[in-house]
Amino acid sequence: MHLTRTPGNLDSTPTLRPIGSFTPARSTPSDNSLSMTVGALDVFEQPPVASAPSSSPYGINVREEAALADNDLRGFWLSRLGKDPIARVGIAFWGTDDDLRNAIESGDKEFWQPEFNWLTTFYLRLTVPSNVVIPPRTNNELFEYWRYMGNEANSRLLK
Repeated sequence: MHLTRTPGNLDSTPTLRPIGSFTPARSTPSDNSLSMTVGALDVFEQPPVASAPSSSPYGINVREEAALADNDLRGFWLSRLGKDPIARVGIAFWGTDDDLRNAIESGDKEFWQPEFNWLTTFYLRLTVPSNVVIPPRTNNELFEYWRYMGNEANSRLLK
């Protein structure tokens, strides 16, 4: 089977298509036992990269490589937004408040919505400041949550 995506549409749902099959075969003409002969294995194809060619295996384009070379982490993460879920933390950490607010308001709210299990929800409700709503639902609550997470990460790195 192949995992494929429609060319030019990286947001499409992956599809599987068969490229071979398993066929039963007898070991010898006089042997009554069956063995399985593999016609083909499952193969997963890498979707085509929509950005400029790059030497990076992570889909980092030339502009993003240049931002990294210039130590422009803010520009790097702003460029990765929508392509990389880690970019949310990058924007919260290296972006400005305006970058974060604009990214949340102009993007897909579900992309910014963190997923918590019951233990994480309980822990965060006990530990975050009162201006951070757990779980965040509105754009303003999402902004406060991600700003808090970025500031918290920054303070831990500086210790």
